[in-house]
Amino acid sequence: MSAILFLPEFGALPPELRAKLHRNIGVLIGETQMTVLEEIYRFYPELDDLQEK
Repeated sequence: MSAILFLPEFGALPPELRAKLHRNIGVLIGETQMTVLEEIYRFYPELDDLQEK
């Protein structure tokens, strides 16, 4: 998804639309990463360095 941000066509979009897409793509990537990390930490809790001890 982040590759969209580097397409020449993306730069041709109006600034308001570029900003909105940039933010929404960032949110989607962040949510996806968190979902994946939750599953990894469920199976490998020792990898979670933010876990309370």
